Amino acid sequence: MTERRSAPAMKATTRLSHGVTKHVASPDRVPMIVFGDGLKGKKVATPLKKQLPGPSNLVFKNLEERQSQGRLLVVSIWEFNTSKRCCICHDKLKPFYIDGSKIYGLLRCDLCRVVLDRDTSAASNMFAIARHYFDHRHRLLAFCPLPRPPSPEF
Repeated sequence: MTERRSAPAMKATTRLSHGVTKHVASPDRVPMIVFGDGLKGKKVATPLKKQLPGPSNLVFKNLEERQSQGRLLVVSIWEFNTSKRCCICHDKLKPFYIDGSKIYGLLRCDLCRVVLDRDTSAASNMFAIARHYFDHRHRLLAFCPLPRPPSPEF
């Protein structure tokens, strides 16, 4: 069974997003929305936990419509390694355990000595990839797959 948001919750979310836009956006700057391409264009047979089926497509279409009006810039990011790398140093993250139980939503960085939320770190990394691409015209190397060695021919 899917859970629907109540009208007050939706109103509060809308109010929050308008407040953020009002304080962050200025007339001479265009806000950039970074959107992961993991579910874009896919029909999800089984809805994600606590979500209606296909919400990401509706959100993305709405964002593209606003982009065509010149109100914002939408950037679609390939999400490779974004949740597996530290958002501070881009080193590989390791599992986080409490009393011998692995906590899926949390990862630790031994280099920075921090525990990070997987989704928050992924969102920060996606923004870093987009910003780096606009500045340098290439993807951050930490988020690129390693080239595979050639297979031996027999």
